[in-house]
Amino acid sequence: MQVPPIRRTDPVLADLESRMGHHPERKPIPFEGYNFKLKKLFRQGKLPKDLVDLGGNKITQKNLSGDHGLARSKGGKTTDDNMILATKWFNSMRGNRPLKEVVTMENLITWVNQYIKLKPIDGFDFVKYVQDILNVIAKGE
Repeated sequence: MQVPPIRRTDPVLADLESRMGHHPERKPIPFEGYNFKLKKLFRQGKLPKDLVDLGGNKITQKNLSGDHGLARSKGGKTTDDNMILATKWFNSMRGNRPLKEVVTMENLITWVNQYIKLKPIDGFDFVKYVQDILNVIAKGE
């Protein structure tokens, strides 16, 4: 036996709405992961299109992910100085292992060089950002 859907013309529902106020149906908000300044800049097309993540993988709008430098499970915060652009694959592959366990020196140098040459955009300081992430990597947590 199927239960009929509740209609707005239902007298009980109409009475409830009149006493409590009408609340329109809301569309669910799609979860797109963590939002942080660098990710927003990339989504807006303000960053170079040839960026690679710390694993050496080309970042695209389709495979874009945000990864915590210091994993959340180890106390890392979702702040601009702890978030890195990554591909979904790299983020998943890394898990919560320290970056220094999964990043090669060659990929690290490439990653640093692509950001260090950028001038500030919308107040985002790329030199400070690189220093912050290098500090996370150096701590090895």
